[in-house]
Amino acid sequence: FPVTIGGLLSTASDLIFMGEGNGSLNAFDARNGDRLWTTSLSAGVNAPPITYQIDGIQYIAVVAGGNQLFGFKQGDEIHVYSLPKK
Repeated sequence: FPVTIGGLLSTASDLIFMGEGNGSLNAFDARNGDRLWTTSLSAGVNAPPITYQIDGIQYIAVVAGGNQLFGFKQGDEIHVYSLPKK
């Protein structure tokens, strides 16, 4: 069962992004809950993902910082991913 304390991000294109304390960052289809993508980061993802757009390209960014209180691996990285243009 995923341990989440950072919150979710939903997009207008029916994607939901969610990080986990174990370092997983996941993207789900908001319509049916299917996991579409996952990656493993070097520290716990305990901050909510954010989104922004530059020159028509949408980006998703998240901090992998962990949480000592909950025993998640700590780090100090920011990861940014681009979404395909529609």
